[in-house]
Amino acid sequence: MQRPRFLLAGLVVAGVMGAVMVMLMSSEHLEENIDDESRPQVRPPAVEGAFYPSDSSELAGMVSGFLEQAEKDGEAGELVALIVPHAGYVFSGAVAGEAYRQIAGRRYDTVAVVGPSHREAFRGFALSGADEWETPLGKARLDTDARDELMSLQAGFQVRDSAHAREHSIETQVPFLQKTLPEARLLPILMFDSLLPVATVLGEVLADYARERSVLLIASTDMSHYPSYEDAVRVDGKVLEAITRMDAAALEAKTEKMMLEDVAGLKTCLCGEGPVKAVLVAAGALGAQEARVLRYANSGDVPGAPKDRVVGYCAVAIYRSSGAVEEG
Repeated sequence: MQRPRFLLAGLVVAGVMGAVMVMLMSSEHLEENIDDESRPQVRPPAVEGAFYPSDSSELAGMVSGFLEQAEKDGEAGELVALIVPHAGYVFSGAVAGEAYRQIAGRRYDTVAVVGPSHREAFRGFALSGADEWETPLGKARLDTDARDELMSLQAGFQVRDSAHAREHSIETQVPFLQKTLPEARLLPILMFDSLLPVATVLGEVLADYARERSVLLIASTDMSHYPSYEDAVRVDGKVLEAITRMDAAALEAKTEKMMLEDVAGLKTCLCGEGPVKAVLVAAGALGAQEARVLRYANSGDVPGAPKDRVVGYCAVAIYRSSGAVEEG
């Protein structure tokens, strides 16, 4: 028997999970009681001119160039999710283009983008109260019905526009989506806490929402921050191996192990570790069996960029083969 949509009781199976749900549902971390009239109807771009060009023609040409240079995965199955970088386009745009190239010829009604919050700390999951997000390429519609449905769960979801206002991890994805899926609606979700139990809650909710719907899941993350070029290649390679296992717990164990190695300059293995784990949980519950690394690079690969202090980037596609059975 298929479980009812959004049935979360199965998540609270032990004390730790129960504690997570209590934490996420704590009233002080729920919606900020913002009246509908005070919510921004359109979120303006925050990082245009810095992470990507502010000129619409220049931006359109840059994104199109990244997509044209990328290769389509010829042995792909049904695309369930992507893992993409969110750095400045001059550094990570070509890697992101490799991921978004896989969307060509596919159609989705909603794209749920889970990104890490770099600027604001909070518990739970921050949704945008806006109806549209604007970039130099125009306005992207948000899936307000999905937002309202998630808010009704009282599972740590909150409208928190202050977290989205200056955050780049999701905004940098929007121009690529405007080029590849112009008719799809955007569902932006930020998270600050990257612990596995929290990511699991979000992943299960996303799987319940996406089941029997046309939804693409995206995790926004960069990889190792600030080791040398050689150390980044080594560390990121091991983390990518863990990601391809499609096991969020194994990924968390691997990043913890790498951080204990005391690699010079290494501040984090994945700044979006929470989003990646949440999307791995969701994709697995939706029947995905394969995570395929499409491209890896780091900032040291850009001509003239320093190699003693780099940031890593990856493009990963997560597939479900035809006939695969979804959990639930």
